[in-house]
Amino acid sequence: MGEHTKTHIDEFIHNDYSATERKYLPVDQETRELLERNLQQNRTRITQLQLSHTSEPYSLCMRKHTPDNREPDFRVEIKNVGIMTDDGWYRMQTAANIDRELFEQYEKQDLPVTKKWRTYPLNTKDVHIDFFDNGHVHAKSRNPRAWAHFIRAYDLAERFREVTGNPVTDTEWHAHNDYKRTHGGREILAPRVGPTIDQAVSEVKDWIAVHDKKPFIQISGRSGSGKTYFAYELSKVLAQQNVPINTPVLSTDEYNRGRTVLYRVGGGTWTNYDSDIVWNTKRFRRHMEKLRRGEPIPHEIFDYEIEERVKKGIIDPNNYDAFIYEGVKSHHPDLHGLADIAYEIPTPLATSLGRRIVRDLMTRPRFANPQENLRYYLTYAEPEYIKLYDQSN
Repeated sequence: MGEHTKTHIDEFIHNDYSATERKYLPVDQETRELLERNLQQNRTRITQLQLSHTSEPYSLCMRKHTPDNREPDFRVEIKNVGIMTDDGWYRMQTAANIDRELFEQYEKQDLPVTKKWRTYPLNTKDVHIDFFDNGHVHAKSRNPRAWAHFIRAYDLAERFREVTGNPVTDTEWHAHNDYKRTHGGREILAPRVGPTIDQAVSEVKDWIAVHDKKPFIQISGRSGSGKTYFAYELSKVLAQQNVPINTPVLSTDEYNRGRTVLYRVGGGTWTNYDSDIVWNTKRFRRHMEKLRRGEPIPHEIFDYEIEERVKKGIIDPNNYDAFIYEGVKSHHPDLHGLADIAYEIPTPLATSLGRRIVRDLMTRPRFANPQENLRYYLTYAEPEYIKLYDQSN
C-alpha cells in the first residue's frame, strides 16, 4: 500500500476492536465422532440469526447462548471481512449484550438461522469447537499456544486441516446455504443494485430538457448507507456538465427539533433519536414548497455541539437549477409527492451499521462506542427505518 493511500472505510480495522483467528476442520468422520465423544462437558447451545448476506463487507448476527444448566444470554456481533496475515485472519470485530426482547423481535423475521453446540475444551475462549446441527464440525483458535496445548491434551495430531480464510467454513455461509436448501434455492438479504451517478446525471438532464420547472431530487436510505455522499457527488458532477446544473444539497437531518424541544417532550431526557418526532418534516416541506415557488428560505443547520438548529443565512432559489435533498426522513409521508426524481441507496443493514461504527472510530475515536452503536441501531434506527419504508410503499 502506497504511503498516501487512504484506507477504505470497509477495510478499516481498529486495534481495540479486532481479533485474529485460525480455523480448522477435522480430517475425517472418525475424528468428528472422537470429538463428539470427548467434548460433552462445558457446552453452550447457540442459536444464531444472520442479519447480513455473505457478499457484504460486514457480517452481522445475533446469538442466543444457553450454557448447560444456565439461563441464556443474548448478543449482537459485527465483523468486517478482514485480511490474511502471518498470524491468521485479522479483522475488526465487536459485540454487545442485548436483551431477550430485542433478540426475539428479530427472531420473528424471515432470516437465515444456524443452530449448534459449542464447547471450550480448555475452559478458555482461546479454543472452541462448534458442532452444527447440519453435521459440520469446525474448530477455531485465537492463540497458537492454546491450540497446540489442545492438540496435545486430546492426542489429535494430524487430525485437523487448516481452512483459515475459506468463506465456506464461516457460520454465515452455512446459515445462508441451509436457508437456500430449505427454500428452493431462494436467496435472502442479497444486496440490491443501487443507482449510479452517471445514471442519475443522465436522468436529471433528460428531465430538465422536457420540463419548464426546476426538479426536486430525493436521495433516501438507511443511516450509514452513503446517501449523503451520493447527494454531494451528484451535485458536484451536475455542476461540471457542459451546461452546468447548479444544485444545493438540503437535508431533513438539519431539521432536527433540537435538545430543548425533545427534552421538554421527553420529560428531561430523550432516547430514540430516530423517532419521527425528532425531525420537523412539515417545516421542511413548507420550505421546499417555498423554493418551488421561487421564494428564498432560511439556511438552517443542526449544530451538534449545542444540539440545536441554527440559521446560517438564506437559500435563494434563483441561484440554482435543481434541488437535491437527502436525509434519514427524506421519504417521510409528510414529503410524499415533493420529489420529481427519487433515488434510494439500498445499502443493506450490516454494511450501513458497519460503516456507521467505523466512521465514528475513524473520525472521533475518543468518543466512539461501537457497543452502544450496535444496540442503538438495532433497537431504534433499523425499526424506525423499516416502519418508514413500509409507510412509503
